[in-house]
Order: sequence, then structure tokens, then C-alpha cells
Amino acid sequence: MINVQSLSYTYPTGVSALTNVSLSINAGETVGIIGPNGAGKSTLVNHLNGVLLPSSGSVAIDGIAVEKKSFENIRKKVGVVFQNPDDMLFMPRVIDDVLFGPLNLGMDEHAAHHAAEDALHDLGLGDLADRPPFTLSQGQKRFAAIAAILVMKPSMLVLDEPTSDLDPRNRKKLISLLNSMAMTRIIVSHDLDFVWDTCSRVILISHGTIAADGQCHTILQDKVLLESNDLELPLRLQQ
Repeated sequence: MINVQSLSYTYPTGVSALTNVSLSINAGETVGIIGPNGAGKSTLVNHLNGVLLPSSGSVAIDGIAVEKKSFENIRKKVGVVFQNPDDMLFMPRVIDDVLFGPLNLGMDEHAAHHAAEDALHDLGLGDLADRPPFTLSQGQKRFAAIAAILVMKPSMLVLDEPTSDLDPRNRKKLISLLNSMAMTRIIVSHDLDFVWDTCSRVILISHGTIAADGQCHTILQDKVLLESNDLELPLRLQQ
């Protein structure tokens, strides 16, 4: 489903974030992207729907190159939930934010309202539809942002640091939600216990390159590998 070939990216400031990264992700996989701060994790996933475009190399989704002329098609397939939900919630009411995507994709207004109400209900936010987003808790904002993506029925869901503002109850709720999905899921996270609970595969990014790519529990139990890349074992494995 995802094919990244020799991807390199340098920011306008001259900082090189990714160097010659190649990987493939199959439909239905759940992949954790881990690594220390500044490793290039968010830069990598921001190439999956055209937030960033390669300095060199290529990215393709379902055989379609990610480039300006394919943005509309790609962004129907790839739903990205940013690290800060406030970056995605900007309308007067929660339901307006969830409606924003479907209406801009040309969905009939009645059908869009029905889909938005269903998405909020499925995430336990039905009674918050008419609330201004700024009145929500951080956990409620997180799930509202997810609803705003899921309502568009993407085939791939990308979440950037999804547990950064969740209490234990909402963290458990998100684990259950992700594990119930059949779509491709890519999770960027420093929360290695969360990755352990939700991912079957892990890609470790370090200094803009892939340091390891393999089975989740194998990589997350490799203390030497993790510590050599400024990470620690998941808390459940620490003694």
C-alpha cells in the first residue's frame, strides 16, 4: 500500500531530516514509528499525504505518486491525526469540525451530517456535538480530531504521538479503538508500551535513517538496540 524509495528531505533551513529512506507497508499492517527526538519520524509521515514533498526519492500510496497533482486523491486515502488536536479543531462546534472534511470532498450535506453524527457517536462524543472545541478536555479533543479523520473513511490512519495528552482511561480506550480497526495504521510514538499494545511491526528511525525494521515485540525487547538509539525498554519490561 505504501512504497517509499530513497526518500531524502532537507528543510529550507538546511537541516537534513531524512537520508535515503526506503520502506514498504502492506495494507492492513499496524506499524509503530519510533525513535528519539529529532530523528525524522514526523518528517517521514508528513510525506505520506503531501504535507511535505521529497527533496529526492519518491513516495507512493496504492501505486499513486504523492505529488501536487495527486493531493486530492491521496488525502482521501491517508488520514493524518496531528500531535496537537488544536491544530485540527478550528470551527465553532465540534460537529462543524467533523463535517469540514466530508463537505469539502463534495459529500451531500444531509449525508455528511449523518456521517459526522455517526463518527462522533462511535467515539463516545455524541453528546458533545454542539460544544465549542475549546471547552473540551484534551482527551475529548483527541477523539474529536480522530472522528474528523475517520468520517472521511480513509484506507490508512496515521497518528502522531496520540497518547501525549491522554489519561489512563482514554489511553486504554484508544488502544481498543485502534485494535478494532482493519485499516492500515501507522503510529508515531515515544510511548513504547502503547506501541507494544497496538503494533505488529516497528520501524526505528535514528538520525534520519532506518536503524531497525521488524516485529514489534522483538525490537522493543532489544535493550542494546534501543539504548544505542537513545530509547529505553517499555516500562513493562523494566526491572
